[in-house]
Amino acid sequence: MKKKSYIKISFTSTSLPILLRNIDKIGTNVYIGNNARIGISRSATLIIKDGTQINDNLEISCNSFIEIGENVLIGRNVFIGDNIHNYERIYQPIIKQQLSMGGKTIIEDDCWIGTGSCVLKDVVIGKHSIVGANSVVTKDIPPYSVSVGIPAKVVKKYDFEKERWIKI
Repeated sequence: MKKKSYIKISFTSTSLPILLRNIDKIGTNVYIGNNARIGISRSATLIIKDGTQINDNLEISCNSFIEIGENVLIGRNVFIGDNIHNYERIYQPIIKQQLSMGGKTIIEDDCWIGTGSCVLKDVVIGKHSIVGANSVVTKDIPPYSVSVGIPAKVVKKYDFEKERWIKI
């Protein structure tokens, strides 16, 4: 961890030594609010870059790779994951089946993830994009766009020629 990082986490799912070994890529001026639950596998990578603010009740499930860019604002009660529970073995309870491996979830710089949203595996949220409250991101969101809903769909894009947000 870099000096000047401010991190406030209530550890509930991962031991502190494993967490610190795997998220040593935390930038400066990072804030993580109360009651964060960060589950991270020993071989996983979690990157949180400079200036990111994550509000209360965050849940991260990192089995492979999650990157949160610079100056990202994440609302309360947000879930970010790079995996799902396998469910193929019909005669075995889902809770006893392993998590999927190899997912990659990226939130690029300057994004805003609204309260109550879920960001699922294998998605990229492009630079300066907004995910509306209570949305579920199941596929990539292009840069400079606003997405809402379940599943999240792009409803606005920024038009650089007109210098304004355009409804789609």
